[in-house]
Amino acid sequence: MFSWWVGERLEYPPAGAGKRRFPRGRAGIRLLKNDHKTVEKLFKEFEKAGERAYRRKRELADSMIEELTVHAYIEEEIFYPVARAAVPETKDHVEEEEDEWFPEVRSAMGRKRLQELGQRMLDARGDAPKNPLELKSATA
Repeated sequence: MFSWWVGERLEYPPAGAGKRRFPRGRAGIRLLKNDHKTVEKLFKEFEKAGERAYRRKRELADSMIEELTVHAYIEEEIFYPVARAAVPETKDHVEEEEDEWFPEVRSAMGRKRLQELGQRMLDARGDAPKNPLELKSATA
């Protein structure tokens, strides 16, 4: 279960949904920020679940793992290689990425290249592993 940009809100694709196009004006950075927000919402929902909500907490934990795994895959396989070529400095934390590195990448790459990169990232979501142990970085 991973989210898609639809207009200005997040939605999950319906069963059988084929490839989706990256909405006009959306860039790779926006896609990564969207993932950060999605995971943050899942964590908040987990924290609000009742003390005995074992089944719901398990579902939320599974969703968090999948979201983070897909996010890591598109980041490591698609975004980082291109962004590092544009801006060699790499940040490791969400806040540093969003506040410092993303603006540098946006400036260095420009809107058109980021839109193309965003589309590649969106297309790669379907091929992304759901198990974090299947990521290349899990064995690095």
